[in-house]
Amino acid sequence: QFNMAQQFHSSGLNALFIVPDSTTDGEEGLHWDSLGALLRYVARETGVECGPGSLVVMGHSGAFRNIVAWLDDREIDDLILLDALYSYEDEFRSWILSSKNAEKKRLTLVSRDTRRNALRFMRSIAWSVGVLKIPESYAKLNKRQRDARILNLRSQYEHMDIVTSGRVIPL
Repeated sequence: QFNMAQQFHSSGLNALFIVPDSTTDGEEGLHWDSLGALLRYVARETGVECGPGSLVVMGHSGAFRNIVAWLDDREIDDLILLDALYSYEDEFRSWILSSKNAEKKRLTLVSRDTRRNALRFMRSIAWSVGVLKIPESYAKLNKRQRDARILNLRSQYEHMDIVTSGRVIPL
């Protein structure tokens, strides 16, 4: 769906990509309320374990409901919210500011429909960095933007195009 395999391949990363279903609305229960349980399931079903690298969690839109349930997982190094900061701003703020090893964690917000929430979130943390549009490549970000622990990329792409265009996820 959404040509995910090609988008992940285009990223050029040597990574294990896991794409679980997420809830579609607030009424539906979480499909995976534990990140550890999801990773154990994937290992059991595929025989592939997570490697020694960073654990990056990326989710689009309503995936924030699952992601917020996983914030107590100390292994998460990076969160990427693809137009997904609809709620739970306090929980995401606590994760980036005061969770274990918080100083090593990174949060990337890609905002279109969630732009106001992302800007409000950034105003509460002075050292966050914003970019006015999604660049064509990672190399187009300057050092400050690449090194930012909180980066907001304002999307010129529509909400669904963020995951379907092939221009955001590979970046």
